Amino acid sequence: MSSDQIHKEPLEVSYDSLLSAIQNGRWEMDNGLSLSTIFEKSASEHELSVTLFKLIDENTSKVFACISETNIDTRKDVSRVIVEGMKGQGKTYVHKFLNRLCKILSDSSSLRLASVLLPVYLSVSNAYELVLSQHVPIFLKRLNVSNEKENRELLKSIEATVLVLVVRCIQQKQEDTRAEISEYLELLFDDLHNDFKLGAFLNFVRCIELLFPIEPSVVNAIYTKNDTKELVLKVISSVVENGLEYQQNTIIAESLLHLISSSCTYEACRTFNIEHYLSLIKLGVHMESSSSALHLLSILCLVKLLNGTVLKKDDSRFEDVKIDDLAYRILHYFKNSGKNNYDESMEYCIESLAYITLNKQVQPTFRNDVDFITSLLDILKLDKAKIGHDKCSVILYAVLSTINNLSKIETPVTNKKPSRKYMNPQLLHSTNEDDGKSKEEIKDFNREILFNYKLVSLARSYIDSMKPLQVNNSQHMLAAIISQLSFIQDKTIKQEIVKQGGLSFIMEYLGRYSTFDKLKRQRTRPLSSDSQLIGNRTQGLRALARILISVNPALAFSKFDVISSVPFLIELLGRPLSEESINTNSEANSYLDEEITVKDKFETLLAITNLASIENNKPLRRVITSQTFDDFLDHFIYDESVQPLQKASWELICNLISEPEMLAKFFNTEQKTSKSRMHLLVKMLDAQDEDLQTVIGSILANATSEYFAINQILLSSEEARFDMSDIIPRIMKEQSHSSDLLLRVSFILYNLLSYAKGHDKVFFSSMRDSLKEPLSTTLKNGNIEVKNIIVEVIKLFKD
Repeated sequence: MSSDQIHKEPLEVSYDSLLSAIQNGRWEMDNGLSLSTIFEKSASEHELSVTLFKLIDENTSKVFACISETNIDTRKDVSRVIVEGMKGQGKTYVHKFLNRLCKILSDSSSLRLASVLLPVYLSVSNAYELVLSQHVPIFLKRLNVSNEKENRELLKSIEATVLVLVVRCIQQKQEDTRAEISEYLELLFDDLHNDFKLGAFLNFVRCIELLFPIEPSVVNAIYTKNDTKELVLKVISSVVENGLEYQQNTIIAESLLHLISSSCTYEACRTFNIEHYLSLIKLGVHMESSSSALHLLSILCLVKLLNGTVLKKDDSRFEDVKIDDLAYRILHYFKNSGKNNYDESMEYCIESLAYITLNKQVQPTFRNDVDFITSLLDILKLDKAKIGHDKCSVILYAVLSTINNLSKIETPVTNKKPSRKYMNPQLLHSTNEDDGKSKEEIKDFNREILFNYKLVSLARSYIDSMKPLQVNNSQHMLAAIISQLSFIQDKTIKQEIVKQGGLSFIMEYLGRYSTFDKLKRQRTRPLSSDSQLIGNRTQGLRALARILISVNPALAFSKFDVISSVPFLIELLGRPLSEESINTNSEANSYLDEEITVKDKFETLLAITNLASIENNKPLRRVITSQTFDDFLDHFIYDESVQPLQKASWELICNLISEPEMLAKFFNTEQKTSKSRMHLLVKMLDAQDEDLQTVIGSILANATSEYFAINQILLSSEEARFDMSDIIPRIMKEQSHSSDLLLRVSFILYNLLSYAKGHDKVFFSSMRDSLKEPLSTTLKNGNIEVKNIIVEVIKLFKD
C-alpha cells in the first residue's frame, strides 16, 4: 500500500494485530504498516484512536518499551491518543495512569524510554491540569551526566522536560514540592555519606545545579551546608591529587564546575565558592590543554567570581589569575577556533565573553579588536543548524550581552539605593582616568556597530526567526542596546535605528511585556512585579522616548499607529500627580518612584512635544492632552525647583494650545483652577529665562490670534490685565534685541488692542499712554517682522 493510499483510505487495523506486534517488540506490523503511521492516522479516525488507547491502557509498559526502541518521534501522537481516550474518565483515573507511568519510569534505567515517557506524562498532566508533587523525586532521579554524545543529547531532552514538570509543581503546589525536593536531596546525600557511588553523586550535583534558578532557597541551603561542603571537598581533593588525565575525574570536575557556575548567581554562594572551591577552578584554568571544554568552563567560573565579588587589592588568592590574562585567553580561543564548530568549548567561551566584558578594565581590548567584533556578529548570520537549534537562544543572548556591555555609555540611573546584585556594574572598578575620552570611544564604537554592522537589523532578524519563548532574554538585551545607541545626541543615529526596524522592535517589545488598563486612560504597566523585568522594560521606554525626540513621528511609524506610543511615553513621566491618581493604586505605582528619573521625564516631554507637532491628527492631540495635563503638566508648570521640566511642559502646552481641550485648561472662566492657570501663564511671560518667555509668548500669541474671545477673557480679569499692561511694555523697552520674544509679544499686543479698541476703552487708552517709549524702542531695534506688526499697532491708535 502506497503512502498516499494510507493517508486517503481508512485503516483497518485490529486490536489483536496491534497487540501481537507490541508483544513481539516489533514496530512494523505484518501488513507492512508501521505503528508510527497508525498513530499518525488516528488523528482523523476516531475508532482507530479508541483502539490504540485500549492498547496503551492495557499494555502500557510494553507499548512504551516498543516506542522507545525506534528513532521515530511519535510522542505527540501517543499523547493525543491518551488524552482523547481518557475523556470522561475522571481525575482519579488520570491520577492512576500517571502513577503507572511513574512506576515504569522508576523501574527502568533506559534514557530512551525516559525521553519518550516524560513528555507524554507532561501532556497528560497539562491536559487534565493534574499536578502530583509526590512524583518529583522520580523526575529528579533522571537528572544525570554522561560522557557519550548520544546519551548527552537524550539527557538534555529529559532535563528540559523534568524542569518544566518541576516548575509546574512549584507553581501549583509550592510547599509540597519544596518538601519533596528537599527530602530527595537530603536522602540522596545520606546515601552518599554512607556508601559513596559516583552515579548518585553526579545525580546529586546535577539536581542542585539545575534547581538553583528554579528553587534557590532550598538548594542554596543544601549547597552551602557544612556536610555538603565536606563531601565535595573530599571529592575535589581526590580529583586534584590524581589529576584530570583520567576520564572519571574529568567528568566529576566538569559536573562540579557546572554547579559552581550555576551557583554564582548568588552573592553568598560566590563568597562560599572562593573560600572552598577555588583550587578546583584554578586546576582547570592552568591545565595544559587551553582548548578543552574543562579549561574554558573553569575560566567561565573564575570570570563570574571575579566580576561578581568585591575583592581587596592585595587578595593573594588571585595572584596567579589576573583578569587581563583571562581576557587574553578567551579572546585568543574565540578568534582561533573553528567558526563552524559550536561545541561546548565555544559555548563556554561565548558565555565567558558576556561576563568578562562587564569589566571596564578589559572592555577597550574587546572594543578595539575589529576582527573579534566582526567574528562575534557574524554568528548572527550563520545557519542555525550549524550552531544547533537547541543552542541558538543561549548563544544569541551571550552575543547580545557582550555587545550591550561594550556599548554601554551610561549605567541605567535609578532612584534605588545601591545594591550588591550580581553583575551590578557598580561592583566593577573602572581604570579609565579620562571618563570623557572613554565615553567618546564608546560612542564611536556604537556608531560603528549600528552603521557598518547593521546590528539592530541583524539582531532583530535573528530574534524574529526564532520562537518567542526562546528569545525572551535576548529581547530584553536588544532593547537595552537600542537604549544605549539612542543615548548619543545625533539625529542620524535615531533615524538609522528606525530604518533598521528598531522603533518597531521597541514597540513590540513594550507591548509584549506590558499590561493595559483601559479604564484608567489606557495606562501601561509592567507585566509583572519582577524587578529585573521592570528595569529592562524601563530601558525600552527610554529608547522609545529618545528616538521620538529626533525623528519625524509622522514618517517613523510604519507598523504601528503613532497614537499607540503615547501610553508608554506617559508611563515614563513617573507617578501620576493628580489627587485622584495619588489616592489610587499607590502600591502598584511604587516602581515608578524607584525607576523614573528627572531626565526620563524631561526626555519624555520632548518626545511627546514632537508627537504633538504632527499636523492634522486631532485624535493624537486629544489623547496627549487628556493623558498628560491633569496628572503631570498641571503640576510641572508650577514647580520651579526643576526648571527644565517646567519649561518642557510649557513647550508641550504651546504645541497643543490651539486645541479646544487645552484652551479650556487655561481660559475657562467658570473654573477656578482654569483662571489660576491663566494668571500663572501671564505671569510666566515675565520669567527670568528668556527662552521660557518666548514659549509663553507663543502660547498667548497663538491663543489670542486663533480665538478672539480669549482676548476678552484675559482683559476681564483684573489680575491678568494689570500684569500684561506692566509686562508687555517692559519687554518691548528692555528686551528689544530679543527678536523671537519681541515678535510674539508684538502679536499679543496687537490682538489685545484690536479687541480693546471696540470693547475695553480703559485698557486701550492706558496702553496708548504707556507704550509711547516702548513702541519707539521697538521700531528702532526690532527686525522687519516686528516693525510691521508695530506699525499695525500704531495704526490702531491713530484710527
